Amino acid sequence: MALSLQRQESLLPDHAYVLRDVDVSVQLSADELRVWLEENRQTRIDEHQMRVVRTLNGPDHRMDHLLSSWQHARFGLLAEHLVRGLFCESRLNHLRSPARPNPGDPVDDPMQLVATSPQLLEKLRAAFYAAFKEQLILDAWGPYVLLRVTRDYCQSDFATQSDHGLAPREVVDRLVGLPTIEWQSDGVRSFAGVMLRLLTERFPLTLLDEPEAFLHPPQARLLGRYLSSFSDDGQLVVATHSLDVLLGLIEGGHGRVVIVRLSRERGVTSARVLPPERLKEIWSDPLLRFSRALDGLFHEAVVVCEGDTDSSFYSAVATKNPATDGDLTRPDVMFTFAGSKHRLPLVTGALVALGVPVAAVADFDVLNDERVLSNVVRGLGATYTKTMERWRRVLDSGLRGSDAAITLTGLREGIAALLGDERGPGVNASTVRRVKELLEPHKGWRGAKKSGMAVVPHGDATVAAEELLTEMRNVGLFVVRSGAVESFVRAVPSTGSRWVVEVVEGGHLERATDAATFVADVLAHLTRTD
Repeated sequence: MALSLQRQESLLPDHAYVLRDVDVSVQLSADELRVWLEENRQTRIDEHQMRVVRTLNGPDHRMDHLLSSWQHARFGLLAEHLVRGLFCESRLNHLRSPARPNPGDPVDDPMQLVATSPQLLEKLRAAFYAAFKEQLILDAWGPYVLLRVTRDYCQSDFATQSDHGLAPREVVDRLVGLPTIEWQSDGVRSFAGVMLRLLTERFPLTLLDEPEAFLHPPQARLLGRYLSSFSDDGQLVVATHSLDVLLGLIEGGHGRVVIVRLSRERGVTSARVLPPERLKEIWSDPLLRFSRALDGLFHEAVVVCEGDTDSSFYSAVATKNPATDGDLTRPDVMFTFAGSKHRLPLVTGALVALGVPVAAVADFDVLNDERVLSNVVRGLGATYTKTMERWRRVLDSGLRGSDAAITLTGLREGIAALLGDERGPGVNASTVRRVKELLEPHKGWRGAKKSGMAVVPHGDATVAAEELLTEMRNVGLFVVRSGAVESFVRAVPSTGSRWVVEVVEGGHLERATDAATFVADVLAHLTRTD
């Protein structure tokens, strides 16, 4: 069964609804709908000899009325049978304990259906145990259907035989001593309630709101994987703010997941779609699969850096930055990393495709390679122009022309001056670092990687560099003028994550004024409205 929704012009104001109108395209005949209802809903003949249809916990509807509504595209009565809504405010009530049905009575509640179907009960138990490492015990001895929760028993522990029709007192006492699921935490009830409803009835369309509510991240991700398995029975629309739910859906979706990002600006809601084929391309990358980069979908804006050191430092600067601290107009910005400059386009491209405002931050040597730079620009949704490449080539020519070769004489003299008295203390990390510096020229691209604009020759190369940096800034690529991220705090000699820790713990962050200005410029770009 398929319902095709199409937007039409309407007199409703644009800011009122995301979908202002729908047009329903019916792809089943009335006879085909009748067969589907008879296979998936409870039907019976009422006292007027009319066939009636009902969903669990729902009223009776005459079959002829439903089929007539279908033929005339009126879906008021049919909505209850075709669309299921699982919303936060009602999910916690799905596990209420209904009366135990007598043999032959119609089943009117999901709990009753589970109690009469060993297959459904086992599926619910398996999902519950995977999430919480606890067992669900069915208790249908009394007048109500109950689900009890325990770590110490399984259902077979309550199996019994009786000559008089009564359960042994010892078995009953153990059973009633277990808490029912209705007294569990909101997270437990929400997870079990969603699974119960999805297991017990098929719907062409299910709307699920905030499935992560009350759940810890591992359970949210697990629920996402289970949710993806129900898409075989119909279309599942999930509204979520949880990366864990999204990752779970992608993991189990086998290429069938379509991500739609809703954003609201100045009272107008817009939607951007990431098609399954684009998502598959992104998901094939191990970094995106096992990192939190896609969490940017749930932020107002994202800054993508080369590595985790850069991301941690710039995020710390943004927190301490007096230009943004306490400013309520500052967007909810996420700082993340791509793993290298070559991978920046993968992360930025995914976020740009979904309408997330994105900026990229890279070290100065990103300007060294035409292929890398052009890919980064295109990943930001911009065009790498001939003018950009012309400026880059002038800069490249100037830096390569200033790259002096290392001579053996110079290297020998430098090491001798560094080591001094050979009877001194042993070699330490500082000594190794300084020897490496002797092997790296202070000019050319290797010098620019450390010192940026400071080693760019005066004249045409400097003009070209300034023009190119401006062009990059305009498209959302912010290049560190002083070289690499460590150049913002040269007083700390370490590198990598250790450098960030020493910068923060040593009180250097507050004095990193150039870094504060740089980050403020990035944030200003993300909040501009042009």
